[in-house]
Amino acid sequence: MRKALIIGASLLGLAACSTTDQVNAVYAAEGAYAAAAHLASQYEGGAFGVPDPTVVAQIKSYDSTAYGDLVTLRSGAQAGDAIDSAKLVATQTAIAQLSTYLAQETGK
Repeated sequence: MRKALIIGASLLGLAACSTTDQVNAVYAAEGAYAAAAHLASQYEGGAFGVPDPTVVAQIKSYDSTAYGDLVTLRSGAQAGDAIDSAKLVATQTAIAQLSTYLAQETGK
């Protein structure tokens, strides 16, 4: 859990930086999301014991928000649009929520 909180805090700190730093923050968010998605997949697959359906449903909810926000942010960045700081922070927050919840439920 501590690891997820550190990742979330470091991502949030990047949101107020320059455009180049914001693009790098998008890449960092993608990396944080990939790590969380991998852990979610492991949990759902039973790597931590029998998955609790309630926990799986909550993971899917957090994941849906994080992934949707990330896709929107990434699409804009790839199109060369200016990165909206509020959208970046929202995406980072959604990923941090997913990561924190997964850390809580998996004990990592």
